Amino acid sequence: MLKSTSASDGAGIQAAQMILNREIDIVITRFVGLNVFSMLSSKGIDTLLFTTGSVADAIQAYKDNDLERLESPNSPGKDFSGVQKREYKRPRKQI
Repeated sequence: MLKSTSASDGAGIQAAQMILNREIDIVITRFVGLNVFSMLSSKGIDTLLFTTGSVADAIQAYKDNDLERLESPNSPGKDFSGVQKREYKRPRKQI
C-alpha cells in the first residue's frame, strides 16, 4: 500500500511512477486525472473508485466487490496555466 498523495504540483504523476515500478494491479482512489489515468491504463492497472471512508473501509469494499471501475478520468484537473479548474456554482438567493 502506498501513502496517499495530493495531485498538486505533479504529485499524481510521481505516485503513478511509483505504482508502475511495483507489481500493482489496481489503484483505489477518489480522483484520478487524465495523465495518471492514461499511464495506469496503458499498463493494465485498473482504477477503482472509493469516495468516502477509511483505508480499511476501502479495502473491505474491494473485498466485497463493491467498487466501481473507472473507465475514464474523474478529476477536474488543471488548465494549461496550472490553475486548478473548479466548477462554478451560482450563489443561492437569500430569502
